[in-house]
Amino acid sequence: MAYYLMFVYLGSRKVFVSPSTYHPTGEWVQQQARNVSMWLEDEGLELTHLIHDRDTKFTESFDQLFKVAVVNR
Repeated sequence: MAYYLMFVYLGSRKVFVSPSTYHPTGEWVQQQARNVSMWLEDEGLELTHLIHDRDTKFTESFDQLFKVAVVNR
């Protein structure tokens, strides 16, 4: 089974779909967070909210990356 992350910017309905992996890890999820952050910047989109489940792969460093993005806007 392949896994991927999907981020939806609700204001415009633009979607970012991560590259898939067969073995998701916290490091892979963190890389997808960096990738979507660059995508948001390229698209000129502003992050205001992030919702995800409680999977242990969503580490504190994953959340911290987005908290920094919100503070720096």
